[in-house]
Amino acid sequence: MQKSMMLNKTKQNSLEDINGLLKTIRFLSIFIIVIVSAFLFVLIGAVLNQTAVSANGGKMPVYNSYGEDDQHFGFDNKEDVKHFYLTDIIPIGDYALSIGDILLFSGGLMYAILVIFSLINLRMITKYNRIIREYKANNKIFKIQTPI
Repeated sequence: MQKSMMLNKTKQNSLEDINGLLKTIRFLSIFIIVIVSAFLFVLIGAVLNQTAVSANGGKMPVYNSYGEDDQHFGFDNKEDVKHFYLTDIIPIGDYALSIGDILLFSGGLMYAILVIFSLINLRMITKYNRIIREYKANNKIFKIQTPI
C-alpha cells in the first residue's frame, strides 16, 4: 500500500516537473519570437531611413517643412525627392514621421515591453517557487518517503 502511494506521488511530482518544463519552453519560445521581431523591426526601420537619407543627399526630406533643420530639408512636391514613400510624410502634431521611424519606434517599444514583462514574470516565478518550497517543506503529502 505504501509503495503504491509512493509511486503515485512520484508520478505526480514527475508530472509537475514536466508541466513546469513545458511552461518554461513556452515562455522562452515567446521571448525569442518577440525579441527577434523587435530586432527585425528596428533593423528594417533603420534600413528604410538610411535608404531615404542616402538617396536624398544625406538629409531626410520632410513633407511640408515639418521640423526642418540641419538634418532635414522640406519639400512640397513629391517629384522633388527620391523614394518619396520612405521620407517623413506622416504628420504627427508639429512633426512628420516616416515608415522607418514608426518601425524603429515599434521595435523599441516591443523590446521595452519584453524587458518589463520578463522582469515581472521572473519575479512571479521566483515567488511561486518559494511558496512551493515552503509548502512542500511543511506538508508531508508532498514529501517522498523511502521504504526502510
